[in-house]
Amino acid sequence: LSSSGSGMLHSTQLLEDASTAVQTFLLPAGYPNSVTPDYLPFMMWTFPTHVTGWLYSSLTTASLLEGVGVNTSGKATGVVAATAAIKWLTKDGLGSLGRLIVGGRFSDLVDTDPKRWRLVAEAFAVTGSLFELSTILMPSQFLALASAGTLTKAVGKGFAKPSFRVIQNHFAISNNIGSVAAKEEVWEVFAQLLGLGLSVLLLKRTGVTSSYTSLFGSWLAMVIAHVVFRYISLSKVIFKELNLKRAKVLMTKHVFGEGIWAVSDVNSVEQIAVSGNELQPRMSTGCTLEEVIVGNLKGKAPVSEVTGGNGVMEMLAMYTDEHYLLGWCEPERRAYVALKEGADSETVLRAMWQAAWLDRYHTSPPNVSTSGVGLLRESYAALCTEWGAVGFHRMKWAVESEGWDVSGSYLVPPGISRVASTIVS
Repeated sequence: LSSSGSGMLHSTQLLEDASTAVQTFLLPAGYPNSVTPDYLPFMMWTFPTHVTGWLYSSLTTASLLEGVGVNTSGKATGVVAATAAIKWLTKDGLGSLGRLIVGGRFSDLVDTDPKRWRLVAEAFAVTGSLFELSTILMPSQFLALASAGTLTKAVGKGFAKPSFRVIQNHFAISNNIGSVAAKEEVWEVFAQLLGLGLSVLLLKRTGVTSSYTSLFGSWLAMVIAHVVFRYISLSKVIFKELNLKRAKVLMTKHVFGEGIWAVSDVNSVEQIAVSGNELQPRMSTGCTLEEVIVGNLKGKAPVSEVTGGNGVMEMLAMYTDEHYLLGWCEPERRAYVALKEGADSETVLRAMWQAAWLDRYHTSPPNVSTSGVGLLRESYAALCTEWGAVGFHRMKWAVESEGWDVSGSYLVPPGISRVASTIVS
């Protein structure tokens, strides 16, 4: 019994040592306390994403080689090796423009919605891969198709890298971004080796390149699996910072009497592939004072009511203590919001709650007059009744009590237009 017990203890110790070794090799130092709880689920789903990515990339590479004039035996057919090399280098050079375009023009987009832009990057990558896959059908158009494919994939990479960097920063709660990035490389290399190994088996043993139909079918199957895995992995990321989409869900649910939702609940219903601008309530933030007034003119209020008499003054006076102005266009069901100097994320949340109230009650508001100014008055009264005056910060406290980081949220993009407080006071 003593010998048996000693053997079991030895086996248990070996398992524990092996588990520790694997954890040390794959996970950041100090795991699980050094990263957010959503780190491991994300990585577990990212692994098959990488594997399928290498699989479908290998199929497009086979197609490119055939299209440029190199057959499966590695011999040049139809073009000399030098010409093939020139074509290959040219398409790579043209493709580099993609990253230049994204970095120079769209660099500020990924911070607010990295999950969506990572998915957008995947769409570009798949489209580029499809261009490359087409070269085998039209080898005479190799340069055009391959360049289009490389350019499109480069645009995708331009979105993918910064998006993933934001996600890595989210995981690194112990200022250990280097460790998190290094371990991601380990996971990716493992996936790459597995993906390349499976690709060799697929290309050598199955005869998948014997016809374009079988090649395209295999590619499509890998792409579908890859995109599904990518979507699932992104859905595992739980941000506590509010962006436009999460804030709209939060405020709308509250207006409908469902209270303030917790961080995990909002993230679980977040529509990753959809732009926040497409969700209700619709808001145009960063408007000029003129746009706010004109937006309200498009609603039920007669022109004379808003522009004449005390219409404009009443609307401006309503927001004297706020750091925003809001006009409501009922036909468009859209709020036009001007931010004053000093506006922050809490300001946008208050405006969004008012917009959500207007969106819910704009057709049959309780005890509301039919005029645009009257509707605004009722909505602002509802805001103050629910959350108090702006200086009490009741909304911020309520939201933060559910785990949200209001101060670190992305609701006021850098460079957004603001209205001078002296103009509207």
